[in-house]
Amino acid sequence: MKALYLALGRDLRNRDAGTTHTFSLARALGKLGVDLTLAAGAGAGEDISEVLSAGPSERRSGGGRAEVSEAGRARSTGQRSGSARGSGRGGARQEHGTTADAAGRETRPPPEGGKRAPFTLVEAGIKSPWRSFPSRKSRERLVELAGQCDLIHERAEESGAAGARLAALAGKPLVLEINTPLSGHPNPLIRRGADWNLRRQARAATAVVTQTPLARHIIESYTRAPVHVVPNGADPELFHPDVEPAGLPAGGRAVVAFAGSLRPWHGVEELIEAAAEVGRHRPGVFLLVVGGGNELGRLRGVAERRLGAGSFLFTGAVAPGEVPACLAAADVLAAPFAPHRDRVRRKQFAKWGMWWSPVKVFEYMAMGKPIVASAAGCVGEYLAGAGLTVEPGETAALSGAVLRLLDDGELAARLGRKARERLLSQFTWRHAAERTLSIWTRALEARTRPPHPAGRV
Repeated sequence: MKALYLALGRDLRNRDAGTTHTFSLARALGKLGVDLTLAAGAGAGEDISEVLSAGPSERRSGGGRAEVSEAGRARSTGQRSGSARGSGRGGARQEHGTTADAAGRETRPPPEGGKRAPFTLVEAGIKSPWRSFPSRKSRERLVELAGQCDLIHERAEESGAAGARLAALAGKPLVLEINTPLSGHPNPLIRRGADWNLRRQARAATAVVTQTPLARHIIESYTRAPVHVVPNGADPELFHPDVEPAGLPAGGRAVVAFAGSLRPWHGVEELIEAAAEVGRHRPGVFLLVVGGGNELGRLRGVAERRLGAGSFLFTGAVAPGEVPACLAAADVLAAPFAPHRDRVRRKQFAKWGMWWSPVKVFEYMAMGKPIVASAAGCVGEYLAGAGLTVEPGETAALSGAVLRLLDDGELAARLGRKARERLLSQFTWRHAAERTLSIWTRALEARTRPPHPAGRV
């Protein structure tokens, strides 16, 4: 099968969960034998492949142990490894396959071990996420690619509709990937327009893919096309129990860690409060927060007041390939989601539930570490019997769960093993790719059927 995967609103230099999802899914589909072209909005020329897809042996090729500093970078005590966020023009291999800019110029590095490269990467050259379609030169290139493929898969964006246009021009089925069924833009006019545009895209799709049953329930009101659930995943070769831990200034203290972007609904403020409570009952706890975001300065100030200097570390943004070493240094991994803190969507979350399938939870599971998380959305289902969950915003319950895991080593080890086993059996990126490929096959079979009538708006 030959497929065109559109992610025109995605700048691959933003190494967040969205980039991890897009890149990892494309790579897994390529490994299944799909002839795949990924068209990203920007960042295709950056050295992102090393941090997203290199194996453990490659990450430690410089020798020595990674050390994490307050400057927000993990460095090797030997040769400096890979590029961190914002420094993406180092010498790492572009092992994802062929790269091309908007003009179609391509370079093909030698495939690893003589094997076929997993997929081709094209940059559409979109400078703004609110630009609905790429430049003329990029548009001509995309029209050409659409004509050469069997199917178009588009990561839906609030301002876009390129997939529907290309599918109509080329006469190809469109599978629309909707990760956020309702806009979170702070401007109410833009938010309403984005939601209208998303419904318009869904009506044009042959099939829709989303992450959770909660999201599917919302999207089914947009279209009569079939809506399929494909949860996110993790790479068990990148995240695993044998990763060499990063060096931390913890001084032998038990480490509680969070990894992810620092946004209000991720609950890091609740985690700081919980860590302070844990410290009152069990001296010698160190909080590690891995990731950047617009809340970094404020949350660091909260930690200074509540925990005191020397009891925490905010790394800032680190390269995704260095995250496993940070997680390996932890005794407990925390995902304290707080959807009530999302000022724009708190009412929507209260009505529908948190509709995301958090990548961080699957990466935690892959590490084989004990996990405590808020039972928001489907997180409780993912971790049932494989982690401890508490109600969102319940700081006392969160601190109690952390204490329980720190005090009961047998329970912690058992839950960590169970989490890894569940990840391997259900939630790797290969599982996501296999589910996606099955949906594509059905969408191709549906090409000869009558189009779906328009859904409700």
